[in-house]
Amino acid sequence: MRRMELRRILLAALLLAGCAAPPTTSPAASTATPTPASLTPAAQVLASATAAPGSTATPTPLPPPGPAFHFCEPAYEVVTGHFVLAAPIGPEHNQTIDPAYRYGSTANGRFDVHHGVEFVNRPGTPVLAAADGVVVFAGTDDAAEIAFWPRFYGNVVVLEHALAGQPAPIYTLYGHLSTIAVTAGESVAAGQEIGQVGATGVALGNHLHFEVRAGENEYAATRNPELWLMPPAGTGALAAYVLDANGQPIPGLPLVITPLDEGNTGRVFLEAYGAGANGDDGWGEQYAASGLPAGRYQVALTYGRTYRTEVEVQAGQLMLVPFCISP
Repeated sequence: MRRMELRRILLAALLLAGCAAPPTTSPAASTATPTPASLTPAAQVLASATAAPGSTATPTPLPPPGPAFHFCEPAYEVVTGHFVLAAPIGPEHNQTIDPAYRYGSTANGRFDVHHGVEFVNRPGTPVLAAADGVVVFAGTDDAAEIAFWPRFYGNVVVLEHALAGQPAPIYTLYGHLSTIAVTAGESVAAGQEIGQVGATGVALGNHLHFEVRAGENEYAATRNPELWLMPPAGTGALAAYVLDANGQPIPGLPLVITPLDEGNTGRVFLEAYGAGANGDDGWGEQYAASGLPAGRYQVALTYGRTYRTEVEVQAGQLMLVPFCISP
């Protein structure tokens, strides 16, 4: 490392005060270079700026003068998710969320920030209520204010739910339907058919667009459905957030989840939530993915260099992984 870069890192270290990430409860080993507490803040930054042992990542230039970046300690915690909703598609059809256009993502800049998730299925596939509820809207959105502009969802159904443990109503939205099987004001049961998959509105191909809205039936009130839908049997979910030294989110850093167990080869690439997408009120996550088979994973991102930690995903649970800035 050049002397000028070292001086820039040391100067940045002297200006920082500490990590503001929330406390966690279930530690996991991090592969980041340890920085003994006995070192001065400047020396800790210098130590953390060296390459991680065994790293195979291609070296990249450090960003402009600033703090070192690392996983908070403990490296993650196990929390009970909001997994209170059933899949809106039956098991005889495709229940897998399309990974190419997750909640909060832009499909690598190709589309607007996504406020829901997609279930790609054949036209006419039954769409099911995700929980007991009441129909608050059923029809076309030609003139209705369901999104920020009309004719976005086409044929759409919105249900209101009173769910255990939730102090405010939760709304689920089912868009791009080919047909609608319910009417406004009707009570429905979980698993009841409320419509069929289609491609109405601005849909590109036949699929169900599914949203979760917390507290109010507004486009700006969406949350990530992957943290509300029950994960498939034997799988769990992972969410992460990235904070600076003042506890403020750092946007735009891609996250990579790599399975470490033999036979599990499904690497997951996540975009950080874009503008207009919302983290959970309690967790404030900027990334999330469900349906991860139980087992060990490496979670990594790059900020000047690549940082990694290991997480043990547990079936039916949510792993919450924090990142923070160190002094």
